[in-house]
Amino acid sequence: MPTERKLQIVDEMSEKFSNASSIIVADYSGMDVPAISSLRRKFYDADVEFRVVKNTFSRIAAKKADIPEELVKFFSGQTAFIFGFDDPVNPAKVLKDFLKDSEKPVFKSCYFEGNVIDEAGFKQIAALPSREELLAKLLCGLQDPLRKVQSALQDSMRKVVTVFNALKEQKQ
Repeated sequence: MPTERKLQIVDEMSEKFSNASSIIVADYSGMDVPAISSLRRKFYDADVEFRVVKNTFSRIAAKKADIPEELVKFFSGQTAFIFGFDDPVNPAKVLKDFLKDSEKPVFKSCYFEGNVIDEAGFKQIAALPSREELLAKLLCGLQDPLRKVQSALQDSMRKVVTVFNALKEQKQ
């Protein structure tokens, strides 16, 4: 008979599966406590959630959230779930940065915006610019034409003032 706590865990995980824009499934076996703490801190700083839950609870929650079976098949062994809610690229970037200095956790699979993605796709996602970078590039792209218009108007005004000054001096 399931206890109230177990049902609560399943409901929490089901909600996370439903609301996440990206989910990374990783094997954290072989990681020591300082490494996991460091990884958790990096995820926390990036507004990404790192959860370790029993695989049976995760399978039930994934079924409730309509997560594809091709992702659920990776829920075995020591499994960690990395959830991205606001920026779907952020979890992949943080994990990729962490894996530069460490061999663990081992990537299993990724659920990104409704699609199950393999390791090659994960690396492509991790290479994408963040939302903030994209917004900054968009802003620069929008400002550039405005700067050119402003410069052209200033140049034209300068020429008009020069003509009026020349006419003024000619009349004097």
